[in-house]
Amino acid sequence: MFEDTSLVIVLLVASLVVNLITMVMVIVLFRKNGMGASRKEGRGGSAQVEAAASTAPVSGIVFCRACGNQYDSTSPACPSCKAVR
Repeated sequence: MFEDTSLVIVLLVASLVVNLITMVMVIVLFRKNGMGASRKEGRGGSAQVEAAASTAPVSGIVFCRACGNQYDSTSPACPSCKAVR
């Protein structure tokens, strides 16, 4: 199938070198951004989830599952049918 084994060896070595360079670059970027394995994660699993949980609730519009009316997302129940979210 492969008559010229030197070409196959050159291509394998080239792909290995490219993969090693990519791996080194990823490791350097992870360390530079502080995303190493020593970073402690909270119960949420990521820093983004923890940051979102610690901020105030965002106001928006939601639909009631019972009657379908729109109401403010900070309300605990639908103002029309009083169904709890």
